[in-house]
Amino acid sequence: MASAISKTIGRDSACDLVLDDATVADLHARIELADDGCLHVHDTGSASGTWLRRNEQNVRVMRATLCVGDQVRFGDVSVATGELSRLFPTLEDVRLLPRPSHLVPEPPRRNNDGEVSDKPRRNPSTGKVEDESILS
Repeated sequence: MASAISKTIGRDSACDLVLDDATVADLHARIELADDGCLHVHDTGSASGTWLRRNEQNVRVMRATLCVGDQVRFGDVSVATGELSRLFPTLEDVRLLPRPSHLVPEPPRRNNDGEVSDKPRRNPSTGKVEDESILS
């Protein structure tokens, strides 16, 4: 491939993938197909965020490399990595990476009522949402 290709995701009808939901920004994120075939998601500063679900963990990301089996949530709308890869005209150029082995699945988080929680992972020491540096 000669250069990276970028597609847009958002609520605006001009986006390549239109998600009609109030939690999705007009231009919420970009998906980039890099020269090496890897897919990257870039949040554009959306208020409700872009979240990556991998190995039973939800992490808010500004930029992440996508792997096989990942789910990406734009606001409240989840999209499978396979669907995102179909945004590109030549699928044979897309190379989804296997999930990294350094992210070990954790048991599901449960709230006080014993229900499974899908809230993002927070660092127990700082209380901050884990950053995307472990994901790319």
